[in-house]
Amino acid sequence: MAAPVSKATTAAAVDPVDLSRGIAQARADFFDTKIHLVVDRHPVHRARTTTAWMHTHRDRIELHYLPAYAPHLNPDELVNADLKRVLADENILNPDQMELAVRSFFRRIQKLPGHVRGYFQAPHSIYASTI
Repeated sequence: MAAPVSKATTAAAVDPVDLSRGIAQARADFFDTKIHLVVDRHPVHRARTTTAWMHTHRDRIELHYLPAYAPHLNPDELVNADLKRVLADENILNPDQMELAVRSFFRRIQKLPGHVRGYFQAPHSIYASTI
């Protein structure tokens, strides 16, 4: 289950505190299960604050880093590619239209669990699937 993301978080860069809050929410949702997160090498994932927080909670959460320069292993990149394909057909003239188009895309795929599952069952990202 994904942690909720505030509009403030999406409007600016995510910082280690935001990441820690999101992980803490995931811990609350899955309190009896150790959480394994597969993350890219974004600076927020490697920040001193994040590393210290993860060390404190290492019995409940473990980060697994994707290799550098390996976007094909990151299911998020498959989502990004789909979004870019959809946006390429749109006539977007301002930030509000962009936000509406992006939200519309995510609402649409949210109703397609088989499509979402496919992001995790692609040949290079099947490692992330437990389905």
